[in-house]
Amino acid sequence: MVDLEDFRAMLIERVEEWSREIEKKGRKEGHKEGLERGLKKGLEEGRRELLLRQLELKFGEIDERIRSRVRAAGPERLLRWGERLERLADVFRR
Repeated sequence: MVDLEDFRAMLIERVEEWSREIEKKGRKEGHKEGLERGLKKGLEEGRRELLLRQLELKFGEIDERIRSRVRAAGPERLLRWGERLERLADVFRR
């Protein structure tokens, strides 16, 4: 039979073990979430750079107004614009 002091010590040990497990799981989830966010941001930035490069190669120097629009665009809009590279006026139509 376990006396009260031994039981208390076992309980404290178990709670500390659970705390470590929860902390470890939280760190792992946080790391995964941060990695996913970083990859998404990197992909989006790559799309921006690619679109700007394609525009410059096809139409020459791109003015700051167009660069600002590309920098502010979301991922879906960047993809749509990238599909319309025949004429500069067509790229940015809604």
